[in-house]
Amino acid sequence: MKLSIILEALEFTSETTEFYLDVSNNKTVFIDDLINTQEEKDNFYQMLEEGDFVSLPSQYEINEYKMMENFISTVKDDFIKVKLKQAISGKGAFRYFQDLVFTMGIREDWFKFKNDAYKKCAIKFCINNGLEYDDDVK
Repeated sequence: MKLSIILEALEFTSETTEFYLDVSNNKTVFIDDLINTQEEKDNFYQMLEEGDFVSLPSQYEINEYKMMENFISTVKDDFIKVKLKQAISGKGAFRYFQDLVFTMGIREDWFKFKNDAYKKCAIKFCINNGLEYDDDVK
């Protein structure tokens, strides 16, 4: 299984989507509560029962908020660190955080950290589900 396939699904996971890995075909499939009709959902879940599918981590299991906290702990500049902590404490945390990493010139650092965190999540998923993986992500 290519990690890039799993990573793409993890990055698009939201509170309305469920992603599954089709182990037999090395691809992901998903259902979205906002897009799919009840009939489509019923057909989708029937397909899951008949195939070799593994549920990918949910948005809550991925926990991007925790990623932001972990990133902040790596920031060496105390001023930026304090500002980032303030940004994630309250309503609009994700937006304020994104704006601040851009303004403070650490956007690339954040993207690298976040991509590494997603990659670790994908590897952990494979290991926990006994799946061999190809690290095709550089």
